[in-house]
Amino acid sequence: MLRLAGGDPVAAAEVARLLQITRHRRPLPAADAVRHHLDARQAPASSTTLAVYLERWLAVRPVDENTRPGVTARAGAARGW
Repeated sequence: MLRLAGGDPVAAAEVARLLQITRHRRPLPAADAVRHHLDARQAPASSTTLAVYLERWLAVRPVDENTRPGVTARAGAARGW
């Protein structure tokens, strides 16, 4: 899992945090899920739209259920919904 960080100490700390969360008898997250998490925490690339970034962010971040509708609405507004 730590290899997914690619030598980036901030990313390695994020992977370590994810592993700490799972230590309480929960299964380890899938490598693809960790990779997606690391990709989503980065600033959006010029080819990534705000809507896509927000949707990815919601998929990997623990978000309070009171916050989720507002972020979802912003993603929809960015898509023109």
